Amino acid sequence: MKTCPYCGSKAEKIDLSRYYCEFCTMNIPSDLVKEAGVRISVIYKEGASKKDLEKSTPELMTLPTVDLLFLLKKARKVRNDITGEIRKLKKEIQQAGSASSFKEAYVVLNEDYIFVSKKMYVVENIMKTRLGYIPPRLDKPFFEKYLKNVKNKKKNFEPMIDFSQYDSQDIDDILNSK
Repeated sequence: MKTCPYCGSKAEKIDLSRYYCEFCTMNIPSDLVKEAGVRISVIYKEGASKKDLEKSTPELMTLPTVDLLFLLKKARKVRNDITGEIRKLKKEIQQAGSASSFKEAYVVLNEDYIFVSKKMYVVENIMKTRLGYIPPRLDKPFFEKYLKNVKNKKKNFEPMIDFSQYDSQDIDDILNSK
């Protein structure tokens, strides 16, 4: 039986590309519909690249939270690296006594810094809307704990109960059937 990936209720086919869940009162794309109460699956990658920072804000908003956490870590590292390059360049300017030969490099680094900072803010604010806060530290222990929860087979892959089979029974029967 085709079921809603959010509540586990029976999903009624509308057409080739959509189903409808009466409980959630929403259309569900056919590629999201599940079988027999299986929970929604999240496909993610463990890591991010600098190229991912080039995605538009609407594209970033569609990424799974775990991908955004890795991207935020990458953005913070890239921004920190650029800050280090700017500091080095400023020292070189002071030692040379003239900024003219370094101006172009400084302008490029400054533009990169602004771009990466804005992307970092975008990702942080998406995280704030999803988690309710901006993660302050994205270190190895954070990701180990987070990924352990993401991969928790007991809760994340436990099928939802098909309540339609209990329509004529009372709640005690449902609770005792486990």
